Amino acid sequence: MIADETQEHGLMTISIYARAHPGVTRKAHEKAFAREVDQGRIKAYALRGREHYYILTGRECKARGLHRKRSRPYGAQALVTHMGYLLYAVEKGVSRLTHAEVAERTPELLVPGLSADRYVLLDDGKTLGLLLVDCGSDVRHIARKVKAQVERRRQASEEWREIIRLRAFRVLVIVAHQQKAKRLRRHLNNWGGEFEVVVFEEMEGLIMENTR
Repeated sequence: MIADETQEHGLMTISIYARAHPGVTRKAHEKAFAREVDQGRIKAYALRGREHYYILTGRECKARGLHRKRSRPYGAQALVTHMGYLLYAVEKGVSRLTHAEVAERTPELLVPGLSADRYVLLDDGKTLGLLLVDCGSDVRHIARKVKAQVERRRQASEEWREIIRLRAFRVLVIVAHQQKAKRLRRHLNNWGGEFEVVVFEEMEGLIMENTR
């Protein structure tokens, strides 16, 4: 069900859903989304041009026991960020861990002040990844943010220091330009921490429209 994947990722678009479910025509996907809109499960908001993104309706959130804020449209920067999360999840075939999943799997990594809603499991569950989406920042600023994410966790607890020492924690940076990715890698290559830079060029127009 489209609503299930919309709940999992926080939002969905027809184009990205089609990428995750190949072998079906675009028209068929459009009809499937229209049915779920008509059934009151999802609703559409403008993304860019004639494209829309979909989130759960208030009624569907209530039926699923979710907070009603999940049915509110995203602000400009939050939209860019969550689109980055969605693209990474579909491209890599992973899902963001919920707070409850982190608490069940590694409760010792839940530390006040550290966000727990951007983690994914990598390398067959051996590595914990943290998603970090660039919304148009300078390369040096992004590099500082990457290092800060690791350092904050290193200082948070002995458990975090151990996972970092074992190189089982990786910052996953999502950017919109190949050249920016190359410059960022150069800034971080001699740093010593674990990181990965992923490029989704379709993010460029979205960043330009939503961060002006």
